[in-house]
Amino acid sequence: MSSAALARKRRANGVSDSPPAIPQSQQSAQPKVGLTLPQVLSVIDARLKLLENPKSTKSETPTSDNTFSSEVQQEYEARFQMLATEIQELKDTILKLQTFTMEVNHTLFTERQFHTLEEVVVEEKEKSTFDSIMETLQEGD
Repeated sequence: MSSAALARKRRANGVSDSPPAIPQSQQSAQPKVGLTLPQVLSVIDARLKLLENPKSTKSETPTSDNTFSSEVQQEYEARFQMLATEIQELKDTILKLQTFTMEVNHTLFTERQFHTLEEVVVEEKEKSTFDSIMETLQEGD
């Protein structure tokens, strides 16, 4: 018999060669045994010791790290001083620019006031000249 014929026969009879599968819910229904309180504490203690031990081994051999860190520290200190100097120079330049701008504004303001006063005086002079001409004309009539 061919495999196709055997498959039809199995489907017709409802017989299967494989064992029935055990549902997953039955397997998970078995109660799990948890850790007792002393076991949990010992596990936490072991983890803490594991985390603390690398710190103690690192602190035992700091000689090479100190020389490297002092070199790095000196380099950073030099860079910091350079940046501080540059910032101070920028502040001085900005202060000088601000002072110059204020002086120019003051000069322009003063000149504007002077020209405004001159214009007022000239207008008054022209007005008085015009008034005197008008008076002369009126007297002549």
